[in-house]
Amino acid sequence: MKTFRLRISHGLSMFPDIIKNTTDPDKALNFLKYETSPYSRGYSKSIEVDGKVYVKNIAINDAKVFKEDYICHEESVDFSQRI
Repeated sequence: MKTFRLRISHGLSMFPDIIKNTTDPDKALNFLKYETSPYSRGYSKSIEVDGKVYVKNIAINDAKVFKEDYICHEESVDFSQRI
């Protein structure tokens, strides 16, 4: 089971980093897409797993790459085609 380390970083500001851990890739993806900082509007979000870092900020959005790497694609299969 993989552990995803979720982080909201405020750079050089006085606000502390917010760090959470989860084993659910769907929660990690929702964090990357929707989570906001309670302190500031200027922040970066990242997910660290298996030596990789997925980032979302003003310039970079790795949500699609994370979804391709860790979210199962079988959910979109049409069940009427199965016997």
